[in-house]
Amino acid sequence: TYIIFCSHTHNNDSQTCFISVTPMEAPNSFQRKAKQRSEKQTKYKDRHARRRAELLEKQREARRDLAQLSRKLISNDEDIAEQHQQEDDLAEIIEGMMEVEQPTQSKRKAKEAKRRQRAAATARRRAFFASQLASPEWLASE
Repeated sequence: TYIIFCSHTHNNDSQTCFISVTPMEAPNSFQRKAKQRSEKQTKYKDRHARRRAELLEKQREARRDLAQLSRKLISNDEDIAEQHQQEDDLAEIIEGMMEVEQPTQSKRKAKEAKRRQRAAATARRRAFFASQLASPEWLASE
């Protein structure tokens, strides 16, 4: 509750009033959404951390869907057409998981390729210097 103090003077006649104002409450859904937004903003200040968290959340969701569908497939004995539909759903979920996990895998592959390139460059340098040391200058000049 806010209290507003008003003072007004007109023709040497001063009036003073106090007004009590209660701010209008926003509906719960608006408050909840605003709270979630502020939590998201404070929870992940780093954009990379936020992206990683979103990626992990998508992976968890895909795993949950996969687990739910596999439980459904195990528990129910239904006709073949519905089983084919469920298998298609399962394949779709697995494909979605692969798409979600792809950035992580591509990072890993890039890292491994970089490591292989560094190892190859090191091997070339060692071979070059070993060949330099294998033939001394006095033998090469003759």
